[in-house]
Amino acid sequence: MLKTYIEKYGKKILKEGIQQGIEKGIEKGIEKGIEKGKLDTARNLLKENMPVKKISAVTGLSVAQIERLKK
Repeated sequence: MLKTYIEKYGKKILKEGIQQGIEKGIEKGIEKGIEKGKLDTARNLLKENMPVKKISAVTGLSVAQIERLKK
């Protein structure tokens, strides 16, 4: 019975699992890209001598994250 179930649904379950894994990987990649963009923007604004609090307001990064970029 278990063998029949696996034969009938195993491939479908495996495909769904792979698809979910791909989707989660894409989501994480997008999140990392957005975060990198924020950090790059903050670095550029620091080069332009913008105040840290203003950079925080613009990028959504914390003041501590921006202060670490200064080092």
